[in-house]
Amino acid sequence: MTLPTWLRDKLATPPTAGAGVHGWLFSVARHLHIHMPAEDIEQTLRVAVEKVGRHVSDREIRDAVRNSQGVMWQPGDKQQVRHVAPGKPGTVRPHTPDATPWPVPCEALREGAICWAGESGVSGLDDLWMQCLARRGVSFLEPNWREGVWEAGDWLDILFPGAEWICLAKSDLASALTRRRDKWAFREHEYTYVVPSAMTGPQGEGLDGRVTSRCLGNTGPRQWLVIEFDTGTADEQAALHWFLDQAAAGAGWPRLRLAVHSGNKSLHGWYGPVTNEDDARDLFAFARLHCGCDLHTWPRCQLVRLPAGTNAKGVTQRIHFHIP
Repeated sequence: MTLPTWLRDKLATPPTAGAGVHGWLFSVARHLHIHMPAEDIEQTLRVAVEKVGRHVSDREIRDAVRNSQGVMWQPGDKQQVRHVAPGKPGTVRPHTPDATPWPVPCEALREGAICWAGESGVSGLDDLWMQCLARRGVSFLEPNWREGVWEAGDWLDILFPGAEWICLAKSDLASALTRRRDKWAFREHEYTYVVPSAMTGPQGEGLDGRVTSRCLGNTGPRQWLVIEFDTGTADEQAALHWFLDQAAAGAGWPRLRLAVHSGNKSLHGWYGPVTNEDDARDLFAFARLHCGCDLHTWPRCQLVRLPAGTNAKGVTQRIHFHIP
């Protein structure tokens, strides 16, 4: 079967060692399932990675093919998805943004991701910050947005340029309210949460038929994919975000642009800007399998931590990574 031109190009340009080969294998395998059986995918990938600069074992290739099977791409992916449980035939069911079947997290892969990040120089929050400075070409800890020069309102303008409607909430999630951007002026820092996409209007109809201030019915196209983890210390979560960023670099997925600490345990990673929903799904599936990411941030209307907002304890939610 003839492969699409974009997929042939992706096969022909794998990343080099250290630039995200693992993530690239998962991404390409996910799209090859519709075109050939697993054995042929393994052989195709084996040939593709011959000159990436490191040995890619047969086991790593087999794992990528097997792990991507449960979230394989197929025609009409926006309308239906195929869930393939290990050893069982796939079943097709209607797709809703909250019903996507995701891989089961693998603790061994998670531990490996943390170890890999440490070997790459990121074992915690301070290391993640230094990587941020290095990527921006800054070699010293300058007084800047990490220290509070940029406030919550500035971050809203940076993340959602030109947005007309924004949804914010305080620590009580039921307090979520969508208002015009200018109506939030000078009060943004009082809020804890934000929907990571611009809204289309003050209200919309949810999947349950109710009209509310925050639902898929009034959430615009995905602008940012926010990833967080249920478990682990803040330092471990920083390592996982670095691992995901490097995997995303090789696979062509949205990369880490912002990391927001809740003031407690959670570190929210903002990946984007998202221009292709399929790439976002690839990244989220990979993050779920390899890092055990929390599923609740996948829906476009889910509230996430507001950069420089105030948490329930009155603590400012600090920035630990930002790439313009």
